[in-house]
Amino acid sequence: MKPKLKMIILYALTLSSLLALLGCQQSPYETHWQTVTQIQSSTSQLEIGDVIIKEEGSGFEEWFGHSALYLGNGLVLEAPNPDIGVIYNSLSNWPTDLGCIVLRYKSITPEIQNKLLEFAQISVGKPYVISFNKNENSGYSCSSLIYSAFHYATGNSLILPKSNVLIVMPYDFLYSNSFYPVTLK
Repeated sequence: MKPKLKMIILYALTLSSLLALLGCQQSPYETHWQTVTQIQSSTSQLEIGDVIIKEEGSGFEEWFGHSALYLGNGLVLEAPNPDIGVIYNSLSNWPTDLGCIVLRYKSITPEIQNKLLEFAQISVGKPYVISFNKNENSGYSCSSLIYSAFHYATGNSLILPKSNVLIVMPYDFLYSNSFYPVTLK
């Protein structure tokens, strides 16, 4: 079997298994969801280190939502899918059909922001990897990228609501006491 086909099959099996195992969750912050267009037009209110969570959609890559790390100047660090891996992307390139929520790390400092930017530089170009090890660093899924960025920047693991589960999902950040929602005006 070709390596790319193996990866697609593994990706599909992992996602469908996780969907069955974890189920879908409702956000505790229903009133803080905004459109991608609102976020795109309010980038001056975003801070380095903000986590942007896209809502779940019906497409294969949207089953669990998506997470990205804001780096400033309209740029995010993200791992959108296995074909692309970890990239810098402009928020202006994001499709506007799904809602988003912005989460801010409660203990953010300029030092942590600088470490997040450093993490971004060393992570760009790494492959998209679905791993059952939250501390995997040879590649990342969208949410393990965020988890690893904050681990790198703070020296501590984020406390997530399902900390006994080995994989991180985008919506896990919504339930973490380490973040609070930000409504952009």
